[in-house]
Amino acid sequence: MAGKDVARKSQTREPGPTIALATMGLIAAAVLGVWACLTLGEKITASGQDVPGNPVVAVIDLAQGQIAWTTGATVVAVALVLIAGALLGGVAGALGRRQARKTRVDDVSQHLAGRADVKSLSAKSVTRANRSRGEATSVPGVYIGKEVSTGQDLWGGWEDLHLDLWGPRQGKTSSRIIPMIRRAPGICISTSCKRDVIEATMPFRQQVGRVWVLDPQDKAVGLDTSSWYFDPLDFVRRDQWWDGNAEELAEIFNAATARGEAGSDPNAYFYSQAVDLLASLFLAAAMEGRPITDVYGWVSNLEDSTPVEILSGSQWGPQAADLASKYRAEPRTRSNVFSAAKNMISCLGRRQIVRWLTPQAGAERFDPVAFASSTADTLYLVSDEENPIGRPVTSILTVAVFKALVDRADTCTGSRLPVPVTAALDEIANIVRWPRLPDYYSTFGSRGIICDTVLQSYAQGVEVWGEQGMKKLWSAASIVVIGPGHKDYRFLDELAHLIGTHTEQQRSVSHGGGDRGRSVSTQIVERQTLNAAELAALPFGRMIVLATGRRPILARMVRWDHQDLPPAPKNKETAA
Repeated sequence: MAGKDVARKSQTREPGPTIALATMGLIAAAVLGVWACLTLGEKITASGQDVPGNPVVAVIDLAQGQIAWTTGATVVAVALVLIAGALLGGVAGALGRRQARKTRVDDVSQHLAGRADVKSLSAKSVTRANRSRGEATSVPGVYIGKEVSTGQDLWGGWEDLHLDLWGPRQGKTSSRIIPMIRRAPGICISTSCKRDVIEATMPFRQQVGRVWVLDPQDKAVGLDTSSWYFDPLDFVRRDQWWDGNAEELAEIFNAATARGEAGSDPNAYFYSQAVDLLASLFLAAAMEGRPITDVYGWVSNLEDSTPVEILSGSQWGPQAADLASKYRAEPRTRSNVFSAAKNMISCLGRRQIVRWLTPQAGAERFDPVAFASSTADTLYLVSDEENPIGRPVTSILTVAVFKALVDRADTCTGSRLPVPVTAALDEIANIVRWPRLPDYYSTFGSRGIICDTVLQSYAQGVEVWGEQGMKKLWSAASIVVIGPGHKDYRFLDELAHLIGTHTEQQRSVSHGGGDRGRSVSTQIVERQTLNAAELAALPFGRMIVLATGRRPILARMVRWDHQDLPPAPKNKETAA
């Protein structure tokens, strides 16, 4: 059973009373068995003897020879032995199978979350909380797994943001990502490095809405995807604040191409100037309706001052002056700034990327606002983790869609989307680099935008958002799931302290000389429930769940094909 809702204490007892009770139980069972054999035996082969109704008296009379053991009693005894053997065999088999499924860490569940904590994440409790907020979806929320000691299913509601930290190839895609997409009640966004997620979920999502697959590096070759493109400069034109939007677009390009921990680049000055340069160039291109590829041409030709001329006659006078100063800068400084800017948008020089950003024959234009206004459309974003050339594209489109969803939510009653949006952000550090994600995370839940950000380690998050950004993301997530495969001692040690300690009774026996004899003393000791070494060796299929307001939970992973997933609706048109 899950731990009690009291201070974590072990249930250690003295063995003496237990042994005595077990012995008494065996004796009582033997007496009743003998009496049953004698009584029922008389019904099979009547011998005329009178078997006492009191089992104890009957056994005593048998021992004293006052009644005899008959052939009928032997038949009954054999039958009872066979029945008991079958029952014991079944129980032993069930216990054996259960024991086979247990891992070496399962017993610690008695020292973790209490019954009330586990129950608060049940489908019934989560559904009740959803209804109190006006949610009417048939699915409780995002499935987590099963609590190991009770087998209860654990759910996060339609206001809980998730953060998953799993080592590579530990089952997070099959147990967390695929079920999340399959159960999505409305719009769904998915990021992935491989095509397995698409193969397992696309046939279902095509039955409920339009499916879009952004695949700059052709990772999903052979799947049924339509031809389309999007204009990143739509992000600049999304509202009246073009200058701020252009700056954020430049920041996304910078983050998507950065290497090492956020903020650690030794050429930070030139790159900060390059961000300002790109922001002005994006603004100029957006004003004249030029394709974003023109910006690549501008940073490649330092003598082309066309963007300065465009901005000079506009309302963006400060940007025009700043851009002109960069063109007039000392040659070495100017070269370094323009080179940094070209590195950030180097993907715009690749044909395999440009085809997704400019009109192509037969290609449809993707509109983030229209997508955010759909009922149950799906956007898959696929990129190669070993070759991040497509990462700026996936990053920009992801941010554009999220911004459109936030804008739509702000127009809805209570600033909340009527149907929750599901965002399964698997391998996000390799697919999408959004510098401001930790800032938005705490507000997504109240808007009905439910995200699960999946990282391979805490350190990977630090690389993307910096130490403070990762701490902000960790704190904003209502449900944190730590799977197996971690080896970072610092992180594991902090996690062990976060899981906490429990108390145990420790017995000590001493033997004295003379009349002192044997003495037993008991003391209460405090022990760490799981230390860093045990967390590093967390078995496959087990995970630690940290849910806001609850004590830590040890849960069991459940593959998507072993879950009760809803079937695809019938008689729906499949979008191209």
